[in-house]
Amino acid sequence: MLDKEGNVKDVAETVEEWNHIADHRDVILQRRATEQASGDPWTLLSDRDELNEREVSKCLDAWCRDFLTYHLTPEQSKNPIYQLRGGLTSKQRSFCGGMLRKYAGHKAIGMGIWQKGLPCQLLARGSKNHWATQPRMIEKELIAMIQFFNSVGTTVKERRQEPAYAEAVRMSGGYRRSGLTPQDQRRKQDRLALKAQIKQGKALARKRDALASRSVPEDIRDSLSEEKQRILEDYDNKCFEEHEKASKRARLGAYRI
Repeated sequence: MLDKEGNVKDVAETVEEWNHIADHRDVILQRRATEQASGDPWTLLSDRDELNEREVSKCLDAWCRDFLTYHLTPEQSKNPIYQLRGGLTSKQRSFCGGMLRKYAGHKAIGMGIWQKGLPCQLLARGSKNHWATQPRMIEKELIAMIQFFNSVGTTVKERRQEPAYAEAVRMSGGYRRSGLTPQDQRRKQDRLALKAQIKQGKALARKRDALASRSVPEDIRDSLSEEKQRILEDYDNKCFEEHEKASKRARLGAYRI
């Protein structure tokens, strides 16, 4: 496996990072196990149990939060862009996606580990002595690893053939160079303005409802400008939802192997 400069990555470091990625999967499996109705839950689960898209998304979210909390450089830690304040921002997700590619070898490998587990159990921490005297199991696990990476390769190849992938590559641009056209920039500004109106409409509706709950004989609309009245009316009529759906571009789905 090579890094972006074409140098061979340290195998031990990569395998350790795969185990760290798999730790977040184990949390989901443990949580799932506690929800079993009866009997020993671990007898109903195995490391090969597949996580669904929602569970994989939770793993990714947890990994991103862990990285932003414990693995930033001193300079990055001082940058507000990387500081957690509630939910992950789009910039934080993009940054962490790049870091996952760096440490896992490819984002599809990380997502595949969360979905299906480590490429093979020979790579699990402390497995060396356990497998040393079981050559048949070693052969089985090596076959599983080949199948895992074959699935990753097929998934990546199919993804690159999707129209949304070419569009995403175009818009990502290059090093310190935006790929957005003037039309893309206008659409971006329109989406930001729409988000601001939705936020303002929500705040106005909350204030109005609070007054109504206290039986205050005051119509909040009387104190609003025409623009704010229109924003509140559009929010109540769910006009913003329609505009938001229309402004969204096609997005690539999560990697599934």
